[in-house]
Amino acid sequence: MARVAVAQLDPVLGEPERNLETCLARLEEAAAAGAELLVLPECAIPGYMFDSLEEGMEFAEDVPGPSVEALERECARLDMHAVCGLLERDGDRLRNAAVLVGPDGLIGTYWKTHLPFLGVDRFTTPGDEFHVWETPLGRIGVEICYDLRFPEVTRTLALHGADLVAHPTNFPVAAKVQTEIITLARAAENRIYLLTANRVGKERQGEFCGHSQIVDPYGTRLAEADPTEEKLLVAEVDVEKARDKDYVIPGEYELYLFGHRRPELYGAVVEDVRGGVDAALVAARFHGAVTTLLTDLATREREQSGLGVVALGGGVFQNALLLDASVRLLEEHGFTVLRPRLLPPNDGGIALGQILVGSAS
Repeated sequence: MARVAVAQLDPVLGEPERNLETCLARLEEAAAAGAELLVLPECAIPGYMFDSLEEGMEFAEDVPGPSVEALERECARLDMHAVCGLLERDGDRLRNAAVLVGPDGLIGTYWKTHLPFLGVDRFTTPGDEFHVWETPLGRIGVEICYDLRFPEVTRTLALHGADLVAHPTNFPVAAKVQTEIITLARAAENRIYLLTANRVGKERQGEFCGHSQIVDPYGTRLAEADPTEEKLLVAEVDVEKARDKDYVIPGEYELYLFGHRRPELYGAVVEDVRGGVDAALVAARFHGAVTTLLTDLATREREQSGLGVVALGGGVFQNALLLDASVRLLEEHGFTVLRPRLLPPNDGGIALGQILVGSAS
């Protein structure tokens, strides 16, 4: 048996020194509570809701770098392991990363593989590998936030032997279902311990839903935080329960969770359908909703002001297909459209969130 901990935090955007200090304080508290592992949230060091690649890069670090070195020192002093989310500078690319640090230093780094169009993930480059690391506590895998929505990720980690899956996340309020249902399902269907470290509070336009939790291999929450407060959760885990994938009463009732799999039937799971009808339909629905909203906003403003030039802000339109669809629809409605970063200065326009309506002069 071992004790593990999850920290639910409220990081401050763009204040890495303050956030690191908070992470180290929670590490000390977890050690005092007898925990040997602490999982911290996604982007616990820099914050998450950055509006450009340049802004995110300003708060990215090399790995190892200052934050990892601080975690290494404290993990060595406290004889602890920690998983912590940060932004990593990878040449000219930005990575949403989580590091696993132990008493002997940095064990490994995971780069988030599934990226929503949200916050800093609009500007990061996805990873393309999953890792499971052997530690004195057991075999630890890591996934970040939106990765959990894809059952293949946790299943792959489990098939690679993970006993504990550390899950740093920044689930917004709109993703609360992840904390209500998906966490339990992933733990139970793979017979692993899932340690979900979410955040609370607000950053710019983002509000986060909390409900950090520790879930056992049977889908039972051993500990859970509320939706608004910072909290340290601690629970006991037994990795042997995660390694027992079978239910067997010989000759009467036998279930072999991994042994009964039929991989030869699951080909569709790994087929690339991103260019197919289903993916196109999803994209079309999303783009249609956004472009219709923008056109309605611009039309109402034109009716009030008589102005007919729309400038689209670059913070939202990092997706070229969405930008092109918005331009087409606005032009069809008689607007002159200025693409991001092409807005002439001092044009007397009127701000509408991420769009601006003004005169052509």
